Amino acid sequence: MSSTNDKTKDALDAIIALRNPAVLIAEINQKTNQDISYEQLPVELKVSEEGIQSRHNFLHRKTGKNLPGLLGKIQFSSLEQLNGNIENYIGMSMVPTGVIGPLRVIGSAADGDYYVPLATSEGALVASYHRGAKACFLAGGATSICLVEGVQRSPLFKFNDIAELGQFLIWLLPQMEEFKKIVGSTSRFALLTDMQSNIEGNQLILTFEYHTGDASGQNMVTMCTDAICQYIIENSPVQPVFWFIESNYSGDKKATSRSFSNVRGKKVTAEITLSEKL
Repeated sequence: MSSTNDKTKDALDAIIALRNPAVLIAEINQKTNQDISYEQLPVELKVSEEGIQSRHNFLHRKTGKNLPGLLGKIQFSSLEQLNGNIENYIGMSMVPTGVIGPLRVIGSAADGDYYVPLATSEGALVASYHRGAKACFLAGGATSICLVEGVQRSPLFKFNDIAELGQFLIWLLPQMEEFKKIVGSTSRFALLTDMQSNIEGNQLILTFEYHTGDASGQNMVTMCTDAICQYIIENSPVQPVFWFIESNYSGDKKATSRSFSNVRGKKVTAEITLSEKL
């Protein structure tokens, strides 16, 4: 099982693997306040055809991308793309969409100026975010580091007493390599990276942590954890009174302290220094 020091080392290794640390540090140290005369995104409080077109033209110059869907010039008709993503489909909803930026990021995974679309009908929200993005840009950008990636499932096993729990845990801890093999045969993308245990009375909570590639991986880690649990139940010399595949310790669809102290998806830290003038 991993320690805090191991987690820190893994985070540093991840940063080094993404970008040359010397280059990254140099870019961070060279951050300077930008000249306020940079080409600004055309903004307006009242919505007009001219304003919409001017922003589309601006974004095309900056990004090289056209946005025909947002302009209403094309309609979505590729229904095959929706298979597996929605049930009982009846059509599309239209949501007002604004844009802010540039948001400057100097980071281990992202590095550049970004224009961010925001879909909302709350007045002043886009303007507020845009002011923040402008201040961030003028300050030289936000430093952002992706520290670690991981998705967890935390099954719970209940026993008659602590003695049974101890026997179960003694058998289970050396099984990590077997669990990795099970995950490899269950998913093409998931990798089991860690297993931790927490004892609460006569109940044992195991936390399996996975790397899920480019996917959010919620279903992926559920299926992998279920396969591990089925192996445990079939082979353990001590049987639990009952077990659940998710004890909510990992915080699926709810906030827990573990999500903040460990990782849920991607753990990112960021900083920005705003001068008194800005």
